[in-house]
Amino acid sequence: MDAYGDEVGDDGEVGEKKPLKLRTRITTSILSSILTMSYVVSGGLRVLGKFIQTFTNTTSVESSLEAAADEMADNEDKLAVRYKGK
Repeated sequence: MDAYGDEVGDDGEVGEKKPLKLRTRITTSILSSILTMSYVVSGGLRVLGKFIQTFTNTTSVESSLEAAADEMADNEDKLAVRYKGK
């Protein structure tokens, strides 16, 4: 068997593909959901932190919102660069 659950014969050829088990699909879905939520929460916390930091320094809501929006754009750029090649 190879890493994908396909049967590999003696001659090295891959045989018939088997469907993934339900338990495997559920586990994969749960883990990918956890990973996605961790990105969302950490990005949200960074944006909120930037808003609070800017607000305490300037006491201007407008500039604080602009700084938070810039932080959100930076987060999106980081994710785009990280997953561009995948």
